[in-house]
Amino acid sequence: MDAAYNQKEYLIQVIEKAFAGVELEDGVSLHQTIEIDNYGHIDEVTRANIKSDERKDWKKLLDFPALGEIHGIGGLSFYDDKGLRFHLPAYMCLVVQHPEGEVADSLIFHLTQLSEYNRTRLAILDPYQRKAVAAFLHYIRHNGGNYFKWEHDTIEKALADYWSC
Repeated sequence: MDAAYNQKEYLIQVIEKAFAGVELEDGVSLHQTIEIDNYGHIDEVTRANIKSDERKDWKKLLDFPALGEIHGIGGLSFYDDKGLRFHLPAYMCLVVQHPEGEVADSLIFHLTQLSEYNRTRLAILDPYQRKAVAAFLHYIRHNGGNYFKWEHDTIEKALADYWSC
């Protein structure tokens, strides 16, 4: 096995360990982000999807295609702190496995553009979860290839200014 593969597998283990046992609680779910983005106006399919959204085990989201597809309407901008904490490890694992995916840019944006809104939502993370996010950003910075070459400086700044534990 090559070093990049080993780093990828190790990072996924770090993420899984840091976020083990995290549940959604009363946070915003995946399909609720669509409802919020649409100011409460949703169709019956989305309403049904909200009812069936995963709330207990974020790892189940890894096999759920909508996780990588919901980002133009709904998605990362619309989670509250508990919703972001629950979905974040799944998004990070998805991007590590598929850096070319469309959700990758949105995730990197939300982890590096640290507005007061994002800082407030990320404040819920414990020190181990923060370290997992920092490890994810380090990995993307050094192993993301051409997908993230324009983000290198932004990632470095976020690591130095916010994610250094």
